[in-house]
Formats: sequence, C-alpha cells, structure tokens
Amino acid sequence: LGMRKSLIQKQLFVPFTRYYSIRATKQTLCQTKLSLPITNFDDKAILKAKSLSELIRTYVVLQSCQYSFFVENCGKMYDTSCKILGNKFTNLVLQKTFFGHFCGGEDEHQTLELMKDLESKKIGSILAYAVEGDISNDNQSQTDSELAKEQERYDKTLQACILCVETAAKRPNGFVAVKLTGLTNPNLLLKLSNNITKLRDIYPKLINFSQTKKESNYLYLLKNCEYSKSRVLYGNLSFDDFKNSLKNFGLFNGNENEMRVFFDDIAKSTNANEIDYIKWIEYFQPTHLDCDIFFRTNNIKLSSSSSLSLSTLSKQDIYQYNLLISRLNKISELGDKYKVRILMDAEHTYFQPAIDYIVIHLQKKWNNNFPVILNTYQAYLKSTFHRVIIDMERAKREGFIFGAKVVRGAYMALERDHAKKTNVEDPIHDTKENTDANYNKVIDTIMQSKNKYSLVVASHNEQSVIFATQKIKEYNLQTNGQIFFGQLLGMCDHITYTLSSNGYSVLKYVLFGPISEVVPYLVRRAQENSAVVKNSLKERSLLSAEIRRRIFPFL
Repeated sequence: LGMRKSLIQKQLFVPFTRYYSIRATKQTLCQTKLSLPITNFDDKAILKAKSLSELIRTYVVLQSCQYSFFVENCGKMYDTSCKILGNKFTNLVLQKTFFGHFCGGEDEHQTLELMKDLESKKIGSILAYAVEGDISNDNQSQTDSELAKEQERYDKTLQACILCVETAAKRPNGFVAVKLTGLTNPNLLLKLSNNITKLRDIYPKLINFSQTKKESNYLYLLKNCEYSKSRVLYGNLSFDDFKNSLKNFGLFNGNENEMRVFFDDIAKSTNANEIDYIKWIEYFQPTHLDCDIFFRTNNIKLSSSSSLSLSTLSKQDIYQYNLLISRLNKISELGDKYKVRILMDAEHTYFQPAIDYIVIHLQKKWNNNFPVILNTYQAYLKSTFHRVIIDMERAKREGFIFGAKVVRGAYMALERDHAKKTNVEDPIHDTKENTDANYNKVIDTIMQSKNKYSLVVASHNEQSVIFATQKIKEYNLQTNGQIFFGQLLGMCDHITYTLSSNGYSVLKYVLFGPISEVVPYLVRRAQENSAVVKNSLKERSLLSAEIRRRIFPFL
C-alpha cells in the first residue's frame, strides 16, 4: 500500500509540478512585460536595491552639489588639494565620494564589476572614456614631430575606445560613447564645419531665387518648425532653376554643358529632372574643397568670386582627416563584430556639422543589419528638429538604420557666449519650455517612423520620460532592442530604477578612466549640468526617506 501510494503521488503530482514549474517560468517572463505608461516617480520604495552606504554617499554628493561656490570652484579645489595633501590622498577621498559616485572605475575590471551590479538591477551601461578637446588659437602648421606626437595621443584614445567596446561586449546590449574631439585635432573639425555649413547654406539661396518652389513631400513635417531657416528648404530645383540661380549668384563660370554634367552628378542620374536639398548636401565632400576655386571636380569649376571664404585644407588636414576616419572605422568594425552600439556624442555647434557629416557616412557603411552607429541630437538647439528630419530621410533613401540619442544639451553658457563673440544668431531656444517642446517633438517624430531605427531617450526630465512612455503605449512599440532610456551614473536614480522596475530598457552613462584624466572632465560636466543637479530635490527627498527607514525601521 505504501509503494502504491507513493506511485500514485508521483503520477498525480509530478505533472502538476511540471505544470506549475512551466507556469512559474511564464510568469517570470511575463514580469518583463511593460507596465505602461509611467505616470510619476514618487515611489519611496524604488531605491530598496541600493545599499545603505550607497544611499548615504549619493545623498551627501547631491547635497554638496547644491552649493554654487562648490560647483564653480571644484576644479581649483581639486588642484589645491593635490598640491597640499598630495595626489594619493586626494584621489583616495575622491574614490570614496564623487569619483565613486559618478564614475565606473579607473580600469576595465572595476568598470565591469559595476556593470554586473547594474545588470543585476536590470540596468545597462553606456561606457565612455573621459576625453575631449576644444579649438586652439595656435594656427601655425605643425612640424612632423609635433604631428606625430599628437597622433600618438589620439591613437591612445583609440585604444581606450577599443577597450571600452571589448568591455561592453562582455554584457548584453552593450553601448559605448565616443567623442570625435578626442580622436583628432578639433581645429580640423572646425575647418570642415565651416566649409560644410557654407556649402549647405547655398541651397536655400538657390531656392529663394527660383520662381518655382515645388515642395518636397518628405519635408512636410517642417511646415510648423519654429526655426525660420528650415522653411526655405522646401522644394526641388529643376535644371533651368538651378542654372539661372547659380548664374545670378556668380557661382559658376563654366558653359551650359558643364553645368548639365554638374547637375547630373548631384542628382546621381543622367539627364535628371530635379535635385533637392538632400542630394545637394550629399554631393559635397569637405576634403575635396579648395578655397582658391570654391569647388573642383574633373569637369567643373565654380567661380571664386563669391564671398564664401572657405577654409583651406592643407595636406596635413587631409592626412589627419583620413586618420580620423580610419580610427572610427576600427571602432565601428569592432562594434559591428560584437553588436555593441557606438554613440557619437554631440559637441559644440562649431564642430557639429563635421560630426554630422562623418556620422551619417559611418551609418551608411555600418548600419545595414544592426544599428552600430547612433548620432546625438541636442534638443536645445533650434536647428535640431530640421536635422533629425533630414537624417531620417537620408536613412530611408539609403536603406540604413537610423540611430539617435536625444539629449537636451550641455553647452548652453558656452554656446551663447560664442554666439555673442562671433555676432551670430543664438542657436539655442529662447526658453526652457521651447526646449522641452522640441525634445518631445523630436522623440515623437522618431517613434512614429515606419522605417528601422534605434533610439536612446537620454533625459533627466521626468515629464519627457513620462511623455516617451505614453508614446510607446500609444504607438504599440516594442522597446526591447529598439528604444532605450538613459541617465548619467549618479544622477536621477529614482527615474532609472522606476523605468527598470517597469520593464523598460534603461542605461547609465558610465565614465571610465584614471582619476587624473577623469576629474577635469567631471568638473566640466558638473558645471554644465549644474541646473540638473540643483533640481534634485525629489531624488534627495526619496533618498532621505529611504535612509531614515533603514536606520530607524521602528519609526
């Protein structure tokens, strides 16, 4: 009887055990489904995954950042401490406080441990090697030895980026952020941007002169764009309009047959009927420019009588440009091999046209089957919505995957100061409300796209994150592998953890490198993002409540 009872129990309960085991597995899988949309970030229990020491450090660091004097002088304070107390002691204190809070580690081993810890909380990582450059006032040509030494520094940055990619590849959904000013001389990007901008801006002049302004259907989204320059981009140019416009501006000194060849080259078609803005900007290659004749091809010479003032590109410039492209292709090739996404960070507006040009061509090459390359769009710039529409259309025409990280922007004070000094229009939206509206419009437009894309919604703004989750629900989008959210490591953890707990793909931007190299970078980021840090009242309130709960559970 005992044996029979045992046999009956096995026959009856084993199927039930299997059933509930399978059911439990399905329930676990179902937990990864999204709870859409998020309506607030007020859950006091959301920080339970953090240790008490992490909570206290976060609170102390964020509270310290409330003081303007500290934020504005932290770089000087670091230098003074190194001189008086020594590098070793100063760096040790930083490791336990600010560096430990905002950075992933000094080497790949420390960073990998942090990545594993974040992954256990269902949070991914964007690895970034903390290096960037700015323009130099030294316009003298470099000697061969100076050029070689400079290239060694950029090759060192390349190796660091490669290490980041290899480290990111060890975890799922790897991301690496790259700054182009860390891989080449920023003055080169400035020259390229100057030429690209001036050639790009010829087309609106041609359209304005033309009597027939046939609207291009892909630009319908720009009708309500607040940025006035965008409105003149509507329309295609016929050959006759093109010819008359160029002659009117004195930009062409060839005969009509040569002009016809020029027009067909732009259109990439023999006896083409029309060209548009995208074909125009795709045609020009900044490394082929020569300021003596404006532009040269095998058949065409455009007049130098115009006041375009294009920057001369020396042999050194061409050499450095080719080295930059070689470095970026090495990083991209590795990203493609390991399926790690490479985020090209946005930089100052006087570099951005060159960065955009380079990134779009990298996307053409590498974003065929997987979104290896993502460009960064700063929503506080008036031109950003226009750029997104143009780049999405180029991706559609060329058949590659559009990749975008959308941020608000981090160079506001510098950009406005630069605009005043150079007597140009302020590139930044006049109000925060305009920036917020532009940010939401950009991510909404990308999400509505019928073509393939990869999007990182990088924001510390609760309302924009809520808006994005609402649009994901409205458009019935799958976020796994297509849409990610991102915040800086050490900032807005209440947003990050809420997104993670609701099943969204969320990332932390993790700086990586030796303290001596990372601290200057951190100082700049702290000063540029001071408004975000100072507005961390809710996060500090949640931290304070969780700390009290841990220390005084009986209250």
